[in-house]
Amino acid sequence: MNDSGQFLPFKDKMKALLDYWERERKDIKTGLYVWYDQLESGADNLPTSICPSNLSSCWVPGKSGLSLASSDIMTFLYREVTSYSKFLESWAKSEKDVKTKENLISSSLHYKERASGIVDSMMKYLWDEQQGLFLAYNTTTQTHVNNRVFLMC
Repeated sequence: MNDSGQFLPFKDKMKALLDYWERERKDIKTGLYVWYDQLESGADNLPTSICPSNLSSCWVPGKSGLSLASSDIMTFLYREVTSYSKFLESWAKSEKDVKTKENLISSSLHYKERASGIVDSMMKYLWDEQQGLFLAYNTTTQTHVNNRVFLMC
């Protein structure tokens, strides 16, 4: 199946999900997207943060949540934003209405730029050249979490 048109009915929901992450889960200072806590990432057995969840004694309500940026969420969102951009581009090719076609192309370019921004932030804040690996980052304390783990990204 190579028909992107079959996904057109989900366009608004796809956009809503990406807009949620942009609106609610993006750290404005760094451009990094954050998990609520380490458990939300599904990496509860991988120490990607100093204080994994609200079940931990180190958790500070109102301060500890929504601060964990890691390569997995950045990779997942890059994939989703890039895919959405490609869907918009594909839908534009088959669109007959000129105005709608232009809007789809414009939106596609917007999401391509957003994907590029994800990579830029990831490389700037998560990549450690000395160690040759990506580190997690606490956006509240603006410090790296220097635990060596293997996330499947």
